[in-house]
Amino acid sequence: MHPYELEYTKNTLSYLSCVKNLMRIGQYSGFREKKDGILIPVRWSFKKNCLVVDRGTSLYRDIEGVDLKNINNYFCNEEIIYKAIKFTLESLEKSPFKEILNKYNAIKNTNKFIAFEYVNFKTNLIDNKTECIFPIGLFEFVNCNKRNTRFTTKREEKSVLLDLNIDIKEIDNINKINTFYIKDYNFLYSDFLYKLKNKTVEYKSEIENKTLTFSLSDYVEKNKKIKKDFFLKDYKESLKTKVIKNKKINIDVLLLLEINMFLGHFIKKEFKMEDAEGFVFYDDVSKSFIKLTSDFFLNIKSFKCDKKENIIDYNYNFLPGVF
Repeated sequence: MHPYELEYTKNTLSYLSCVKNLMRIGQYSGFREKKDGILIPVRWSFKKNCLVVDRGTSLYRDIEGVDLKNINNYFCNEEIIYKAIKFTLESLEKSPFKEILNKYNAIKNTNKFIAFEYVNFKTNLIDNKTECIFPIGLFEFVNCNKRNTRFTTKREEKSVLLDLNIDIKEIDNINKINTFYIKDYNFLYSDFLYKLKNKTVEYKSEIENKTLTFSLSDYVEKNKKIKKDFFLKDYKESLKTKVIKNKKINIDVLLLLEINMFLGHFIKKEFKMEDAEGFVFYDDVSKSFIKLTSDFFLNIKSFKCDKKENIIDYNYNFLPGVF
């Protein structure tokens, strides 16, 4: 999730407090590079006695598990998701991956899975220069009536993180995700505030037929309540074109998203990673993954994912609860 989606970010001042806290996390725990690829969760299947891909839905496909023998029943071989599943399973089946699962008790408990990020050069927008998979972490499916899972207090969760630093070594086609650390979070936060204070954005309003100039610092200082009942897709066009065409566009939401994008740009520039999708880190307080991606979401695309022509966003999104 984005920082503004956290439960404790009620207004713009608490958002800034959240920013300072995430920078502190970046100093002591680090930010992991967020790869521009496709999520591939892999678990063991007792019934099939092999590795399967399971995206955690209630579909028969996922409950049974997609393997190398039945993949053609569900996906078209020209689609990127087909290539991602095939490459991942083939890479893992040629390795001692079963022993790794056994180490984490993921053979007996088939609700446990290891999530990977698959990239194939320019999978979406960013050229990763190779075809490979990146291990994200060990998770467990929860709160599912169609699976024999345990139930947590947060019934909306569909998976929970068990271990972010799983030990997978010397397996072909597996690369390690880079981690970046902030040197001095207090200094960086002060620099962020200084640059935010001088940041303005301009929008052409077709409704009022004039150009509107907004100060992001003024918006924060008014301590606006953060609206969370909106959809990003409704604001993409305005954020990309800097044109307001629809009366339904809420200016406060627009400016919140501008600040969130500015934060992502700021962090990427700090690490000299402007060409990356962004960064992600785990917040122990909210038990959530937080992502900083600047304006990457404005150009993200979805992939046709099965033979029924369904469209699903398969981009990097391994947050517990989204499977």
